[in-house]
Amino acid sequence: MHAVESLYLIRAICSIRFLDSKKVRAVELLGGGMTIPKVAKELGVRRETVWKWTQDPHVSAEITMSRGGHVAKAQEILGGAVVEAVE
Repeated sequence: MHAVESLYLIRAICSIRFLDSKKVRAVELLGGGMTIPKVAKELGVRRETVWKWTQDPHVSAEITMSRGGHVAKAQEILGGAVVEAVE
């Protein structure tokens, strides 16, 4: 799955669970590895607010799923690079 496809999937899953747009964006950013302070600045909210969102089991699960997608993509890219290097 490509990064753009995974972002659309994340948005669809979050929308189904009725997260507001800022929380959906926070999931995308945190799942991509951005820190809580940077996410807060990007979204125009306090760090404490983003931290509280991460304590919500639904938000936390979405972040974990998002990170898993990024890890899988990185493994796919690295696996291809190894094969290419060996050839």
